[in-house]
Amino acid sequence: MYGATHNLQNHAEYFLGGWEGDMLVLKKNADLMELIICASRHADFKFSSDDFPTIVDNLRKIEKLIQRQPNSQSLSVINSICGTEMICLSHSLFKKFDNNGEEIVDNIDNSASDSGDSSSTDSSERLPSQFHMTNWPVRECCKLKLAELAATNTHIIQPLCAYDIDSSILSPTDYENKLHGATVLVAMALFHCYIKKNKCHVFTLQVRKISILRHSQSKGPSSPYKRRKLSRSIMTNHKGKGVYHSNRTWEAST
Repeated sequence: MYGATHNLQNHAEYFLGGWEGDMLVLKKNADLMELIICASRHADFKFSSDDFPTIVDNLRKIEKLIQRQPNSQSLSVINSICGTEMICLSHSLFKKFDNNGEEIVDNIDNSASDSGDSSSTDSSERLPSQFHMTNWPVRECCKLKLAELAATNTHIIQPLCAYDIDSSILSPTDYENKLHGATVLVAMALFHCYIKKNKCHVFTLQVRKISILRHSQSKGPSSPYKRRKLSRSIMTNHKGKGVYHSNRTWEAST
């Protein structure tokens, strides 16, 4: 469902309980509610910028559907950086298993887990070798640690479910150069969990799918310093709006 749908909260409710946390579903049939947003700086997609305040307002109203305990805190999917509101999207790169091959659930990762269809691609064993953990692109200082993790067989890697214009899946080495500055359509699912110890309600938006609608027309900065400064930025425009990522957290502002 499009994120700027009028009174979106009236179509939604939370499926409560379970180790996966509380999942936002459609009221009619209790199916997982996939929220769709378009993030773009191109004039052909100006509607995405025009609709962004409505999307933010809808998400805030959806979060308020959860009853709060007295003196409890909330970790929202909406962040504000330098006066610019952004939507934070999450993706868990690793899935953890115990000795019996069962998935181990952590407090916050739990709430971002998905039931049914995975928010990432299928097991890396079904994908080409560039998606395998041992071949995952990381900094030189991290390669040894990643190799050790791969050898323990305690985790599997979950590639980002990102697709190019021709519907081919993006290779991990293409995430930054293909997504940087591109116009993308993002499907996401909202989850909630309550951390009793900290009296904190945690809301997360799990990335379900990213589809490139238009490639970036600009090239990245030539200066290594500028590349480091902008390495967190996937999309920006003259209004300081865009889609950002940092490790496993993505932030969208259109």
